[in-house]
Amino acid sequence: MANTLIITSYPPSWQQLADMTCKTHADYAKKHGYDYAADCSDLQDTVWRQGHRIGIRGFIKWDLMLHYWERYEYICWLDADLLVTNHDIPLETIRSHGLSVCRDFNGLNTTVMLAHTTPQLREMIWAVNNTGRKFFLAHDWHEMESLRYFQMTEPYNKMLTYHSVKDVCPILGPEYPLPEWLWKAYNWERGDWMLHLSALHPQRRIERAREYGEMLGLL
Repeated sequence: MANTLIITSYPPSWQQLADMTCKTHADYAKKHGYDYAADCSDLQDTVWRQGHRIGIRGFIKWDLMLHYWERYEYICWLDADLLVTNHDIPLETIRSHGLSVCRDFNGLNTTVMLAHTTPQLREMIWAVNNTGRKFFLAHDWHEMESLRYFQMTEPYNKMLTYHSVKDVCPILGPEYPLPEWLWKAYNWERGDWMLHLSALHPQRRIERAREYGEMLGLL
């Protein structure tokens, strides 16, 4: 068994997109000798103190990491709307002794995360997923806001290592209503490691995934 696992998850409504993006994940994992697991689910949980149920959304990231924790030394999360566009760059590029995450113009970004499965990081992720879910399940940034909250104080405030989105999972800048000077700093270019089709209309994600996947010979 490999010592590194790559995981992702997506709802059933994303199947057409995931058929393309997950292929690039699996091919990348196979090339480098990593294990790969893709979950398709649409789980719900109850909003604390309000009683209604909503999808757990980004908290599935923590559920899956904790599920596999004892089986691997490193666990990498990739969002399911992300294509691996350069298979020559290994995960070891961003490996740390804690949790490697990304950063963009909004700060913390959890599109790609690489966890070193240490006992203290496990405690942190448990808190983010369990206690944090009570506070942030209904928040627009849900799992990111929970992680942001817990990493601010001891003993977790030195456990995150940040990498620019430009270096890990850049975006297609012209797709977004952002100033040109801003999107250029995070814009995907040929040769970049991954491409994140973030926050686009579902059909647009499918179209762009097919376009770039075929252009790069990934599909």
